[in-house]
Amino acid sequence: MFAFSYFVDSMADNQDSIKFQCSFCGNVYKFFGQLARHITIYHESVPQFSVTCVVRGCKNSYRSVESLRKHTQRHHRDLLSVSGYDTPLATSCESSHVGCNSEDVFDEDDTDHNDNTGANYSDNSDDHISCSNITDMINSFHRQFTLLMLRLKEIHILSAVAQSDISNSIISMMAVCLANFRDLICQEMLRCGFMPNGDMWSDILSVDKLLEAAARDCSSDRMLTNYLKRTDMMVAPSEYVIPPHVNNDTFHYIPMLNVLKKFLSHRDVDQHLQDQLFCVGKNKLDVLESFCDGKIHATDPFFANNPDALQIHLYLDELELCNPIGAKRGKHKITAVYYLVGNVHQKFRSQQRFIHLALLVKHKHVKEYGYANVLQPLVYDLEILQADGISIIVNGSSKLVKGKLISISADNLSAHMLAGFQHHFHAGRICRFCMMDHPHMASCFSESSVVLRTPDAHLYHLDAVAENPVNSTVYGVRHVCPFATLPGFDVLTAFPPDIMHDMLEGVVPLTLRLVLKSLISRDLFSISDINSAFFAEFSMLCCDRVLFCYAM
Repeated sequence: MFAFSYFVDSMADNQDSIKFQCSFCGNVYKFFGQLARHITIYHESVPQFSVTCVVRGCKNSYRSVESLRKHTQRHHRDLLSVSGYDTPLATSCESSHVGCNSEDVFDEDDTDHNDNTGANYSDNSDDHISCSNITDMINSFHRQFTLLMLRLKEIHILSAVAQSDISNSIISMMAVCLANFRDLICQEMLRCGFMPNGDMWSDILSVDKLLEAAARDCSSDRMLTNYLKRTDMMVAPSEYVIPPHVNNDTFHYIPMLNVLKKFLSHRDVDQHLQDQLFCVGKNKLDVLESFCDGKIHATDPFFANNPDALQIHLYLDELELCNPIGAKRGKHKITAVYYLVGNVHQKFRSQQRFIHLALLVKHKHVKEYGYANVLQPLVYDLEILQADGISIIVNGSSKLVKGKLISISADNLSAHMLAGFQHHFHAGRICRFCMMDHPHMASCFSESSVVLRTPDAHLYHLDAVAENPVNSTVYGVRHVCPFATLPGFDVLTAFPPDIMHDMLEGVVPLTLRLVLKSLISRDLFSISDINSAFFAEFSMLCCDRVLFCYAM
């Protein structure tokens, strides 16, 4: 049983001496919220977890950090106020493609880890920014108002008509309030015999007119998008013509480096990555919890020289924009490439706000031109990220961040097409990890009984295929992977197994078939019993195709 506590130097008169310490790992934090986030991420998942409050002799114990947080707000709120952390953090923009003022991307109160909690925002980063003139004040309001309308549109799925109506109503209400407030000030100043003049006073008198720009920029989706681009608050996608520029076929790519700069510039993202770096290599259990616990990370010289480097995970998938089993199947199929930063804690990685879109292209263009021509800008950005890094600004200071592509997740067919292996699985050497032939799949179940592919052997196979394309059927290799130009990239380890399809379309159906066959052979039930149970449990519609279970 683990108990975590924090301590406060209650005898000191200096408020700067207040500290919060985790009794398990010894980390010390200035604010209680930082400690609560640390315990939630790194320690709350241990068995029989408990956390103890020891502020001013309080010995209450709780089974969750959230309960401790509520207890502290009820009984020790003065301590939180003194520490400058009176309110819990809220989350920032769902998509890092938009550079919000809010610096809090991680939601500390996200106990359910639900993306819907992204509706709680804390756009208070401008609250402490002093405005030297009316223009600065209006620009600050313009930015905050635009972000508000963007959240209503993206998170609450607000229609364009409702968005325009709300925007105009808010601006009109503020204009009336400001006009009344201005009149009261002028009357009071005239009563005191003082009336200022100058350009700044003229701006104050006409401040209601300056709000019209905010209403205009939020009046439609096009105006909102133009404002976000104009103020560099959004990373806009770029359209590329696919080489060799014959048919002028295009694809869209969202510059990865620009997105990473905005994502990493958030204060809490930077703090979170530093906390994660502190825990690398401190896993006391003999288990694999992240990429950093594996052999590939431990033996990679790049991460040895750059321990704080970003770990980039790519995900590639195809999707149908229309009915996938209808007459238009395949006509409007899209290939999408996503990525995430593997340095963040695993509980955040499946949330939509941390999965970034990189590229969209019609699948027929991929089949016609190949991945090498489509992925050129993405590969170029990855080369820059690994070799030179990107410069980001956090809390007013600049720092250099590097990163490396470590994995590419895709279904088996897409993984083989991208990695350069054969594009079918009914014959030949169908595995990208070993040299097994298709006929031997039913009898080989161990690595010791097959010949594994190695980097040197793979290079030899590529040279043989380049010399004579017929050798592709011999080795199960067709071409070089487009990411092979990245330093230290190993195509044999960069494509993890497609566990979902291997299990749901391979292991599970086969196991279920054998189990049913065994039960039927022992006369526990018949095939007709199974079919009757299917129809009794599931209601069939007129458009459903009836499938029966036949003899096995």
